[in-house]
Amino acid sequence: MTFPARLLDVTRLIRRAGRIPTGIDRVERAYLNAILADKTPAFGLARTRLGYLLLDEMGLGRMRDALDQADALSMVRQVAVARTLPFGLARMLRRNLSQGLSYLNVGHSNLTERTLSTVKQSLNGQISVFVHDLIPLTHPELQRP
Repeated sequence: MTFPARLLDVTRLIRRAGRIPTGIDRVERAYLNAILADKTPAFGLARTRLGYLLLDEMGLGRMRDALDQADALSMVRQVAVARTLPFGLARMLRRNLSQGLSYLNVGHSNLTERTLSTVKQSLNGQISVFVHDLIPLTHPELQRP
C-alpha cells in the first residue's frame, strides 16, 4: 500500500536526547533514518509538556543530528513547522498533512487516545505501532498501565 506521507512519532527520541540509546531508541533511530532516505514525504510528531510539535523532513534531519545533545528539544521547537496546545492537534494535522497518511509509533511514547483517534479521524490515517516484545501482554503485572 502506498501512502501520501509518513508521520513518525518522535516523542521518545526527543525525550531521551543526550542519553545513551537503549534498544528501543536504536530501533526508532533506524526507522527515522529509513524514512528520511525514502522518497515518501516524511513528518515527525512530538508531544511536549505544552502540546505538540510538527516537523517536516528538514526538521527531522536536524533533530536526528541533535539527538546526542541534551538540549535537542530546544532546537526542535525552533525548526517545528507547526505547534499547538493539546486541544488543537486535529486542526494542526489537517492544516499540514495529507489524508490517508501512515502514522508510525516505534517508541511507545505518545500512545494516547487523543493522538491515535485524532490521526484516525482527522486524517483517515493508517496507524502502525511497533511491538518490541510481548512482556506487556504475557506479564501485565510487571508493567505500568
